[in-house]
Amino acid sequence: MSSYTDTERHAIAEAGKFDADDILAFGPHYFSCGWKKETYYNFNYAVAIALVGKLYGDRESKNSDYHKGVEYIADAVGVSKRQVKILRKKVKGKYGYWFKTPYTTAKIIQKVIDKLREQEGEASVRTFLKKSESEVYREILIAEQYGAIKAACKGNRAKVISLANDLRYITVKIGDIE
Repeated sequence: MSSYTDTERHAIAEAGKFDADDILAFGPHYFSCGWKKETYYNFNYAVAIALVGKLYGDRESKNSDYHKGVEYIADAVGVSKRQVKILRKKVKGKYGYWFKTPYTTAKIIQKVIDKLREQEGEASVRTFLKKSESEVYREILIAEQYGAIKAACKGNRAKVISLANDLRYITVKIGDIE
C-alpha cells in the first residue's frame, strides 16, 4: 500500500472494518443483488467518501475523513449514514456475499460525483482520479454494483428498474464542465 496516500490508506482500512450497519441494512430501503462466493470491497468508493470528508467534512470532528464524508453525504442527500456506508462492500450471507443496495444509490453517487468535480483541481482528488481505470465517475465509484443492479433488472421490480435507469444517465466524465 505504499503507492497510496494517507487518506487513501485510512479509507481502505475503514472499508474493510466490521460495522454493525452492515447487519442492519435491511428493510424497504434496500434490495440484494450481485451474489458471489467471494467478498468484495469497493476501495474506490471508500476513498472518494474519505476525500469528500477531508474537503467538506466537519473540521472540528475527531472522526476519520471517511466518517466525515459519510456524514456529509448522508446529510446532503437526506439519507441515513447506513445507506451511504453500505455501498463500500458486499456483505456476508448464508452461502456467500451480496450487495445490499439502497434504492437511493443514484442520489448518493450523484452527490459524491458533484463534490469531487468541484475539487478536481485539488491535489488529492487529482491523484485519486489519475489512478482510476475509467474516465466515467460512475464506473470509478460503483462499477461492480452497477453491473449487479443492471442484472437485477431482469426481474420486474419497478424500484430496481428505476434505480438502474437513474444510474444509466450518470455519465459524467473526469474533466467534464457543465
